[in-house]
Amino acid sequence: MNGLLVYSIINILTSSPGEKTVPVYALAGALLYLSHPALIESTVWISAQFDLFVTFFLLMLIRCDLRARKFWSKFFLALFFYSLAAMSKEMAASFLFSLLLFHLFLDWSGYRDKISGFSTRMATYSGIFLGGLGYVFMRYLALGYLVSTSDASPASSDFLLLAKALYHYLQIVIFPFFTISPVHEFRS
Repeated sequence: MNGLLVYSIINILTSSPGEKTVPVYALAGALLYLSHPALIESTVWISAQFDLFVTFFLLMLIRCDLRARKFWSKFFLALFFYSLAAMSKEMAASFLFSLLLFHLFLDWSGYRDKISGFSTRMATYSGIFLGGLGYVFMRYLALGYLVSTSDASPASSDFLLLAKALYHYLQIVIFPFFTISPVHEFRS
């Protein structure tokens, strides 16, 4: 499925409107993606299936970002697929930065007509940001990190939990490699 999505994305980027031939670049890119040795671990080692899932959902997000034209459809598709990607593996947190670079590359390389304008791109970024924030919030709730203050009402403790989740999510997005530093290991 991931190979078909890579084929579809490259086909969207390289084909002209109304073209009926099989795009050679899309086929070559998909075959290179499928045969690359970096993919062996997740197809052989059964516990690494989460790598395939996170890749699938992020590729679906990219495909929908390239195809959807309306603000709300981009927002909800980004929210849905990014939430599923984050639930598959936490490495999806760095995807917002990667998508920004992808959009800049498309702008600079002449594919501006393949992507929509700034406002609909903001819908995608907002959906990803809200999906990531919701994932971190749900993870905090599931792990039992409840804010315990003696005079706090349940609503204020939920707000404090949401604020803590936002802080940690922004920390992961802005400094993606901070979580593997020795200082972080010592602090935790």
